[in-house]
Amino acid sequence: MNSPKVSVIVPVHNAEKYLEQCLSSILGQTLEDIEVICVNDNSTDGSAEVLERFAVDDGRLRVLQSPGLGAGGARNIGLASAQGEYLSFLDADDFFEPDMLESAVAKAEEDQSDIVVYGSWLYDTARQANRQAKWTLQVDKLPVQRPLAPSDISDRIFNVFGNYTWNKLFRTAVIREMNIHFQEISRTNDLLFTCEALTQARLISVVDRCFVHYRVATKTSLQSTNDRNPLSFLKAFDAFHAYLESNGLLPQYEESFLNHLVDAVCANIASVHTLDAIRAIRDAVVNDVEPSRGILTQKQGLIRNKVQLDEYESLVVDDAATFLFKQTVALRSQLEDSYWYTDWCDWKRWTLEVEKKSLGKELNDRNAELKELKQCAAVRICDRLRSLVKHPTSPKHNE
Repeated sequence: MNSPKVSVIVPVHNAEKYLEQCLSSILGQTLEDIEVICVNDNSTDGSAEVLERFAVDDGRLRVLQSPGLGAGGARNIGLASAQGEYLSFLDADDFFEPDMLESAVAKAEEDQSDIVVYGSWLYDTARQANRQAKWTLQVDKLPVQRPLAPSDISDRIFNVFGNYTWNKLFRTAVIREMNIHFQEISRTNDLLFTCEALTQARLISVVDRCFVHYRVATKTSLQSTNDRNPLSFLKAFDAFHAYLESNGLLPQYEESFLNHLVDAVCANIASVHTLDAIRAIRDAVVNDVEPSRGILTQKQGLIRNKVQLDEYESLVVDDAATFLFKQTVALRSQLEDSYWYTDWCDWKRWTLEVEKKSLGKELNDRNAELKELKQCAAVRICDRLRSLVKHPTSPKHNE
């Protein structure tokens, strides 16, 4: 039996509410030569029944069991069983565009690349609306010439693609050859996998389209565990730093690593909802991250986003109350900017409407003038024809 073109690996934990949409979006792909490996990670809701029903209906779907290892461990189980030439990963509450796999595989084969990166949407469950997640693929920060070698963008390779697996297609042989696996931690378990793969790829391709709908505002997603495990992301960065250091890659990728780390600290501070979680992150940054990485004492010049650098510095230097006060002031400023921008959009829309009406009136006037000119021309032509009929011109004769 021939191996499938793509193995799609889906860790499943209590995702009954969204699982059907997820699986339908995978099995309905325009590329049919796929296998779907769903790893049921100790679900206690109706996820198992949904998986069984889909497996009966479509032989391309296999269900494996995981004893509650978390998404990282479940992905590793699926990875060990995968037979496809390429690997794709999707969370059980997300969904694909129908031609995602076909487009990504075509690009990989056209460029002979090991990773294909594509854009994504944030799908807000409460609003039932999409918003483009531009930070998951920042095409404007990439060289025009593609595909890319990791060395072409070593100063920003971890900052322009996102540290997620769900917006990438991976060549299985490279993952197996380099023995790349997921960390078995509660959150950010795909950072090490993704960033290792980015450094080991021969070529990286880009498809500038949004193919994945990443669901937010759900209680079942990993986002909801931020406050329970606020320091999990730092475990991922520690392991990632150790990988770079042990493989002699830190000098080449340190700038991108540090920018990724500062961005992650700011993002995780913004994602938690309790003071205890904020204090835990601050204590870890003050007592571990800054002493070991020396961002403020030695490497400020490597951090490109000055707003994030200021926030990181405040987290380290100020007490928690002062830090939160500064954050509140910054949020007020951002809110004021958003008001101005919203009002500017309203004003711009109004001016365009006025301009549209003015242009419409001018167009109507020009059409009326054109109609009048046509009528006058028609009258003159008719008069001339009548004149020719009454007084025909005598033909000339050769003498």
